[in-house]
Amino acid sequence: RDAHGLGVHLTHTIDGQTLLGPNAFFIEKKDDYAHRSSAEAFERAVGYFLPGSKGAAITAGYSGNRPKLFRGGQPVSEFVIEKKENWIHLLGIESPGLTAAPALAREVLKLR
Repeated sequence: RDAHGLGVHLTHTIDGQTLLGPNAFFIEKKDDYAHRSSAEAFERAVGYFLPGSKGAAITAGYSGNRPKLFRGGQPVSEFVIEKKENWIHLLGIESPGLTAAPALAREVLKLR
């Protein structure tokens, strides 16, 4: 299955570190936190943004799971906003969810 993500990006932390990631992989079990990215594959992805990083001290950080919305066995690539009874559900909202928050709020207001 397609992991469907935005690719590797950089995040500078307040303690002076730079986090690189994420790499995305489909997993079957929600408690599976294993690192799956090979050092070589990750270095290639990072090299796109930081061409001079080859050989830099890159170590594995943390891993986590990000739920992905599927319908009919296929990943849903768009936001899903639906009303059922007295509830409005916003599903599958990934990045740029925060950027899209005002537009999402307008859609929710239409469903009230």
